Amino acid sequence: MKTFKNLFVLCILLITCVKFQAKCQPIPIQDNENIINGKLWVPTILNSEGSQLFLGELQMKGYIRFDSVLYHGINLGYDLEQNEVLATIVTPNNTKRIIALNKSRLQEFSFMNNGQEFHFKKGDLIHPDLNPKSFYQLVSTYNLTYVIHREKQKVLKMKSRKYEYLKYNKLSIIKDNKIHSINKRKDLLDLLYDQKTEIKKYIQLHKLKINSKHPMDIVPVILNFDL
Repeated sequence: MKTFKNLFVLCILLITCVKFQAKCQPIPIQDNENIINGKLWVPTILNSEGSQLFLGELQMKGYIRFDSVLYHGINLGYDLEQNEVLATIVTPNNTKRIIALNKSRLQEFSFMNNGQEFHFKKGDLIHPDLNPKSFYQLVSTYNLTYVIHREKQKVLKMKSRKYEYLKYNKLSIIKDNKIHSINKRKDLLDLLYDQKTEIKKYIQLHKLKINSKHPMDIVPVILNFDL
């Protein structure tokens, strides 16, 4: 009788554990996903000019890799000021909420905007010398990986007494497992010296600007030359 009682208690504990774990996990459903995980997102400054969000958007359709599982059809946003990845969820009472996903369990995310894909991955999953607490946008070719660390900081404008968000981008290229900072066109040409003349002509022809203010201008260069 005692053995039966112990088995009964053990079954109850196992069922309770499974239910608790299920509540703490993202729920993979087709199309529009409900991800019940993370904290409620609150914008830092309402009295501001511009947006703390990447591309100023909260509803960019994409996917995430969370605890090594892919979840598609997520409405995503990226808060560059607080370094938070945002998802729109539907609560059990059918109320929409914007949550900041648990970054310790989020490995990568990607979304589309105006026909262009933006893919981000946690730093240490790209290279061991990158910050494991930050996400980096990356574009990979056969021989190299181009990474962009994006950030926004709020500053007070004295005349208007409002805050504005300033962009800070750090550009790097990983080649032969080494990280090379790219601050200007010369850095890119020196790194890719084998095709220096051709690349220089390509940059001039397409009026590309190789600097931190125009981080996407490097993308067509590396894709075109498949470096």
